[in-house]
Amino acid sequence: MGITLFLLVFTVLGPNIATSKGFSDPMRPSYLYGGETKRKGLVLESTFISDQRKSAIISGRLLHIGDRIGKAKVVEIVRNEVVLLKGKKTIRLRVAPKLEKNYKNIDTDGKNGKK
Repeated sequence: MGITLFLLVFTVLGPNIATSKGFSDPMRPSYLYGGETKRKGLVLESTFISDQRKSAIISGRLLHIGDRIGKAKVVEIVRNEVVLLKGKKTIRLRVAPKLEKNYKNIDTDGKNGKK
């Protein structure tokens, strides 16, 4: 009976113990299990440019030219960068370099820069 009870408790609690913070998978991104990865302040996550509209996601909010986030006003949106005006101060936000798309090797003929 003692072994049966032990196995029952281990079966129920085992997965919870293994996934506790002390035994997290080192290959999983830390944000998946509550690790600290957030940057402080405004963060430009993405920009979207089309013939009809320019928009950006800043700190989780979809914004367009003229919109405000806090006391800052969006005055310009270009690929991977947004310019904000806060009073007389100009703030430039850029997408993290490691997240920028590489457009150099993309050809319209589908060869991806290969000749």
